[in-house]
Amino acid sequence: MDKKEVRSELTRFVLDSLINEYKELADTWKTLDTKAQGTGTIAGVFLAAIFTWSRDLPAGFTCANKFGLGVALLFLIVVVLLSLFALAVREHDDLPQGRSVKGMYSDLNDVDLQQEHFDRFLGGLIEKWGQTNEQISAHNIAKGLYVRWAQYILVIAMGVVVMVCLASIFK
Repeated sequence: MDKKEVRSELTRFVLDSLINEYKELADTWKTLDTKAQGTGTIAGVFLAAIFTWSRDLPAGFTCANKFGLGVALLFLIVVVLLSLFALAVREHDDLPQGRSVKGMYSDLNDVDLQQEHFDRFLGGLIEKWGQTNEQISAHNIAKGLYVRWAQYILVIAMGVVVMVCLASIFK
C-alpha cells in the first residue's frame, strides 16, 4: 500500500469509528432519558402520597412531623424539576447523513473525481460527525448530572418520608 491508500484506509476507519461512537452516545442518551422518566415517576408517586396523606393528618402529628413532610415535599419537587431538565430537548448539529451528505456529494459532481476529492469528502464527513458527537457527549454529561442529583435527592426525600411515618407511628 502506498501513502495515499494508507491515508484513505485510515480516513475510512476514523469515519466508521465516529459513526460507532455516535451510536453509543445515542444509546446513552436514551438510557439517561429512561432513568430520568423513572426517577420523576417515583417522585410523582411520593408527591401524590404526601398530598393525600396531608389532608387527613393524625391528631398527634407534631410540628416537627409537618416540617419533615414539608422538607420531603420540597425535595420531591426538586427531583421532578431535575428530571424534567434531564428530559429537556437539546439542540445539536444535524447528523451528517441524508440531505447534508447529498449536498456535499452534489458539490463533487461538478469535479473530475479523483482520490483527493473523495478524501476531502470523507474529511468533511469526519469533521461533521466529530462536531455532532462532541455536542451530544456534552449534552449527555449534563443529562447525567441532572439524573444523578435527582436520584440522590429522591433517596433523601424517601428517607425523610419514612422517618416522618415512623415518628408518627411510634410517637
